[in-house]
Amino acid sequence: MPLSDRQLEMYAGARRHEERAESYATKYDRELHKRVSSHFERRAIRRALAITGARSATVLDVPCGAGRITPLLLPVSSRLVSCDYSPAMLRVFRRMHGKPCFVGSAFDLPFADRAFDVVFSARLSHHIESDARRADYLREIMRIAAGWVIVTIFDRNSLKNRLREISRRWSGKRSKHAFARADLERIAREAGFSVAAGLPLSRLASGQVFYVLRRAAA
Repeated sequence: MPLSDRQLEMYAGARRHEERAESYATKYDRELHKRVSSHFERRAIRRALAITGARSATVLDVPCGAGRITPLLLPVSSRLVSCDYSPAMLRVFRRMHGKPCFVGSAFDLPFADRAFDVVFSARLSHHIESDARRADYLREIMRIAAGWVIVTIFDRNSLKNRLREISRRWSGKRSKHAFARADLERIAREAGFSVAAGLPLSRLASGQVFYVLRRAAA
């Protein structure tokens, strides 16, 4: 399954081997700054799920990784489907959770339109180099959502991103693959969704925002 995006291929390659997948799966427990990030992330996810009002919902988690967020999604799910591009990550997922999961691409999901009450997709957008491919990804996860999409975007106008762009003058770091809220709103509107909420992980320490998208009533 070619991903047609250089940065995304690099990201997928880093998760392709078992030892790297295992390291990625546990780094949020091992590294202090990741543990802090995880605290804020879990708070944002709980708030996002509360906005959807999901109870006994059909939920898709893509990419699910090793299932770090699975314990937050299970209580609101009558059926939770977990999907990831990396077979190695899914082997870790099965070992940790013992639940069904399958290999698949967020750009080409094998589900009918509006197949899930809630589609949850975190920490993938900022690995996509091309704005056009990011739009393809967003349209695909909206296509299969009957009611709600929860998705993270690295906000182009966040303080974190603005500071990074300033520091690049001497740090040599590449720009983040950021996206503007206005562009997300446009893509959502074209797909029949509106932005119900934008929940930043941390206005000071992170550029990641959990957007809650709601499908318009028919």
